Amino acid sequence: MKKFLIGFLVSALVLLGLAFAGERVAAATVAHRISAAVTDAVPGVGSVSTSIEDGLVAPQLAKGSLSHVKVDMTDVPLQGGMALSAVNVDLTNVSTASPRTAQRVVARATLTTDQIQKFLGDAWKVTPTGDSLAIATTGVLPITGTVQPVIEAGKLNLNLTAVTILGVHVDPANIPSGIKDRLNGLTSGFGALPLGLNLSSVAVTPAGVDLIADGSNVTLDKG
Repeated sequence: MKKFLIGFLVSALVLLGLAFAGERVAAATVAHRISAAVTDAVPGVGSVSTSIEDGLVAPQLAKGSLSHVKVDMTDVPLQGGMALSAVNVDLTNVSTASPRTAQRVVARATLTTDQIQKFLGDAWKVTPTGDSLAIATTGVLPITGTVQPVIEAGKLNLNLTAVTILGVHVDPANIPSGIKDRLNGLTSGFGALPLGLNLSSVAVTPAGVDLIADGSNVTLDKG
């Protein structure tokens, strides 16, 4: 009896080990395929890391969809030449058959103050303040302004709410075109978001501008 129990326990441990190894292989394979699909769908992205959440992968594969997937991307390019240094994406109900789709996608990223500063150029200083951005020229002509990031028609827009030139407040209708053009260039730098997502939330933080974009029934494979 003792030998039988020992043999049974050894066999059970071997089977558990094989099942665990198989689960890890399945998880790694699926994660790699999703990462590859996202890399193809977002040309020029720096890196993509995928993790499968919410339990074992094998049972989810059997039903043909993954309940929750997390994808972290770095250096995500935008159409106008800008890039987001890091984007964190949550995907739910991701199909495992090609073309891979996600029932719901929510992406979070920060457009940092340094990124905004780099785009506007050395002639401007950008500082987050409350729910707005304070901008000021660093040249001879002192110009300061307050910029409010807002979402209009699913896209980011920067509204100039106040401008002061040489210490005198300027009516928004009379704001110099050069200032407007520079800010418009910043928002147009986003172009269309990857994967067809739309901006749904924007908030100014000490680090810059936090952005949330989402979409439903999103195709991950490049069409």
